[in-house]
This record gives sequence, structure tokens and C-alpha cells, in this order.
Amino acid sequence: MEKKTKYLGKLLKDTPEACYWAGFIVADGCLRINGDGFSPNEIKIALGEKDLKHLNQFKEFVGYVGKSKKAWTAYDSVVVEEFSKKYGVGVRKTYHGNLFILNNRDDLFLSFLIGFIDGDGNINRLINRPDTQINIKCHSSWLKPLNDMRSRIQIIFNVSLPIAKINNQGYARWTISNSRIVRILLETGLKLKLPIMDRKWGKINKDYISREEISIERKREISNLVDKHGISEIAFKMGINPKAVSSVIYRDKNLLAKYRNRTK
Repeated sequence: MEKKTKYLGKLLKDTPEACYWAGFIVADGCLRINGDGFSPNEIKIALGEKDLKHLNQFKEFVGYVGKSKKAWTAYDSVVVEEFSKKYGVGVRKTYHGNLFILNNRDDLFLSFLIGFIDGDGNINRLINRPDTQINIKCHSSWLKPLNDMRSRIQIIFNVSLPIAKINNQGYARWTISNSRIVRILLETGLKLKLPIMDRKWGKINKDYISREEISIERKREISNLVDKHGISEIAFKMGINPKAVSSVIYRDKNLLAKYRNRTK
């Protein structure tokens, strides 16, 4: 195990990569803070052999170049304490969920979330379907922070997502099954050049458009046409069956009202 000092200052910066690594550490790292029975303050990351590359990417980020080990510990009393205050986590973070990242810029919050997913989440394809979903499972004390992150995503992307719940085993569990949001998170990670874990995010098909997304786009197109054209005309312009257009209109009271106002 390597133990190095004065390599953590970049973690306090308000940059996407710093927030990514902060999310990863909050989810999968270990903090020891003076005053809680440990001295000096330290941050430790321990990963398995398959994620050794990821550990080396973190070491490269903080500016340390050394031998590749499965675990890496850095001492810095000032930085570790400031990190704890900045993100609202302490020594027993596993059992005391709290976060101060939620009011940050969208790109910084999303970077933190992506890092958190890489640390404590998994990404899986659904059985017999090309859709993928993100699952995060934590100690029950993290239920509120998970739902706070959910609320922030809903605001950023104007979507509705299922709430995080306590599962039968007593863990807080949050699933992001909206394919569009899963894909946007991947695209955000790539756009911001975050060191995302390919063994997780590589499962996502960036070109896949879910049935839900097709339905939303179809509804949007119909909404733009329904007050000017009849059902047959809309169907012709969109290249779909008139019954499909009629079904969308009559299932949505706002579209139906626009359509009926047109025909008066």
C-alpha cells in the first residue's frame, strides 16, 4: 500500500473532473479525520485488480506518479478536512449519508453523480431488451441523499424518475431506468472528458432510442400539428398510421382540446 502526502489539493477545485473524483471517493473511498480517533487525516482508495487502471487515473489526476498498487492512501490534514466540509461527509460516511453538492452548477453536480455511480453503482442491460438501467445500493442512511440527487436530476432534465426506496434487505436502492437519462449521463461524461469506467458505461448503446423516447417525440410532433391539420394530414406528414395519431390525441386531454378547438 502506498502512503503519500500533499497530492490531494486538486480535489477541492470546482472542476468537472475534481467533482467526479469527489463523487467516487464519497461512494467508494475511505476518509479518516483527526479528532475522530485517527491521525493524521487521510483519504484511501482501494480497488480490485480489474480497476487498477482507474486507480492510476486518480493518481495521475492528483499529480502522483508511482508504482501501481491496489490501494493508495494520501495524507493531508488540511485538504481532507476541507473535503469533508465541502461535500458533507465524514469518517463514517457509509452510515451517515449527507451531501452538499446539490446546489452546485449542473455540470459539477452531474460529474459528482457520475463518479458516485462509478463508485457505488452498476449499469446493466435489461433481459431481452437493449435498454440499460443504473442501480445504486447504499446503507439505508443514504436514502435522503439519493432522493435529493433524484430531485436535482428531475429539475435539470424536466423528467419524472422513481424514488429511491429501502429494499427488503434494508439497503437504500435507487434505479434510473429512463434510457434517455442513462444515455445523457454517458454523453455528459464523455463531453466533460471524465475518466468514466468503461466496464460499466460501455454497456450502454449510445445510438439506441427507447420506445418511450419515440413516444415522447411523436407526441411532440403531433402537438405542433394538431391545431392546424386533421388526423389524416398529420399521419401523412409524419409517415405513420392515422390510428396511431388518433390514439395519441385521444389519450391526452390537452391535445384533444387543441384538436377539438381546430375542428370548431
